[in-house]
Amino acid sequence: MAIASIALGVLGLLLTFLTKGFFIYIAIICGLAGTVLGGKQIQAAQEEGESAGLAYVGVAVSLAAMLIGAFINIKASC
Repeated sequence: MAIASIALGVLGLLLTFLTKGFFIYIAIICGLAGTVLGGKQIQAAQEEGESAGLAYVGVAVSLAAMLIGAFINIKASC
């Protein structure tokens, strides 16, 4: 799930640069999904006593995609 979180975060970041139409909304959704998957993986890794490094990276990238997408969406609507 950590790799999926990173992949969704990177996809969200790439989609934020396509600021036309619904791509921003897809970027925000990808960021949200990546954050949820990364959070679930962090929780699972802590329960099993494993490393959660990739999950933390996935959450960080996904949050960045979600926040940048939201900022661009708000900026474009003003």
